[in-house]
Amino acid sequence: MRRGEPELAHLIGQIDNPALLILDYEANTPSTERLKETLPAFIGIYRSRHPDVPILVLSQIRMAREAFDVDAAARRAERGRFQREEVERQRLAGDDRVHFFDGTALLGEADQDCTTDGIHPSDLGYDRIAGRLRPVLAELLRPIVEA
Repeated sequence: MRRGEPELAHLIGQIDNPALLILDYEANTPSTERLKETLPAFIGIYRSRHPDVPILVLSQIRMAREAFDVDAAARRAERGRFQREEVERQRLAGDDRVHFFDGTALLGEADQDCTTDGIHPSDLGYDRIAGRLRPVLAELLRPIVEA
């Protein structure tokens, strides 16, 4: 998924019997305003086709430039807050199958050697991300695994 386009929500919604949807497109979103437009709409479109599939909204990992670019850090924090709040809105509206995970917990300040360019994870970075997401995904998929 590139930027949360509704066409992709419709297309992904055509997949039969999905176990889980992970929305992780914040880094490719051109602005916070665009994220605010696309995320609720994307979830709504997908939900119309798959009302019971767990959705995990994953915010962006910390980028190296945030150490010296306070504006970049502020933008990431603002977008993360919005995503967390949107998930909470969805849950308050009755959708208890939408979840949020803070991407800064995937690769934090101690993991700067885990990217190829300060932005994109390296093999080591992906290994750490997988290790940190594994328990979250296991919990979300537990009802399917136990069925």
